[in-house]
Amino acid sequence: MSDYLDILKKYLKNEKRIIHSLSVAEEIVKFAEIYDIDKEKAYFSALFHDIGHDLESETLIKYSNLYGHNPDIYEKRYPYLLHAYASCYIIKKEKLPHDKEILSAIEKHTIADVNMSMLDKLLYVMDFAEPKRNFPEAKVAYNLLKEDLDKAFYYVLKETILFLIKKDVVVHPKSVILLDKLIMEGKIYE
Repeated sequence: MSDYLDILKKYLKNEKRIIHSLSVAEEIVKFAEIYDIDKEKAYFSALFHDIGHDLESETLIKYSNLYGHNPDIYEKRYPYLLHAYASCYIIKKEKLPHDKEILSAIEKHTIADVNMSMLDKLLYVMDFAEPKRNFPEAKVAYNLLKEDLDKAFYYVLKETILFLIKKDVVVHPKSVILLDKLIMEGKIYE
């Protein structure tokens, strides 16, 4: 664990981001057991999901390209959206524990996508609902996660989109398409 912490500290300069990553990793394992998701994969996806978060915009773009992701117009305009792909690049570069499922969860923890596994959804929700978050929606999401992963996922997706709209920030089309898909399929939770 201390080796992993050292690598987190190498890339994350913000102590709060390190604490967040450790907390998400600790919490996700509890829910992985409930939802029959591989606990080790959940742990490593959570521990390293934000390892690229503190990088400069140019480095985020560079690392994303090196990982094999070509940024779209939204990601070029808002490079912080690329920290998920940059994180995946760092994980591979540093030879940290990973596989296709871990990388997929990390890739999708910032911008939700229509094809998300249980692990993908769990990381997406846990990143938002991590207990050290200081906004009421995080607590609601955490409590929903105790009941039903899909219910919590829908809530977090919707709240994230509403938050971005209220801030007059562009919502990535992938997230809107996913929300529309869930609504059209009747997978709406109140």
